[in-house]
Amino acid sequence: MKTFLRWLGVTPFELGMIGVSLLIYSLLLGLKVFTTFLESISWWLIHTPLFVCDSFWWYFCTIVLIRQILDQSYKTAIFRALWSFNQILLVFLFKLLLCFRLEGQKSITQSEIMSPLLVLVVLLIVRACQLL
Repeated sequence: MKTFLRWLGVTPFELGMIGVSLLIYSLLLGLKVFTTFLESISWWLIHTPLFVCDSFWWYFCTIVLIRQILDQSYKTAIFRALWSFNQILLVFLFKLLLCFRLEGQKSITQSEIMSPLLVLVVLLIVRACQLL
């Protein structure tokens, strides 16, 4: 588990926060798709737990960046901040494009929606090779 967290570049707190938001999102998604209970709710509201998680994740990474700068570990702070903020931005962009497509607000192809995830996977592969 330690190697997996190091490979992803996240802390156990961040992983737990992401897990809780995915659980809430899964419940809302199931209620919208398989029942008539949340049928009239927009996709933006269904994806709200994921967007809230992104904002908390961004806030947590900012706090870690400031603490590392105050501890005078500049190189580690900048590398971790660039990696974390890049991950958050790519995941947020994927969710944003997906919501636009589901709401029918923009004509976006599936390959355009998945392109941020492709970039993220390539970056994860590069990071995994660096850790070897």
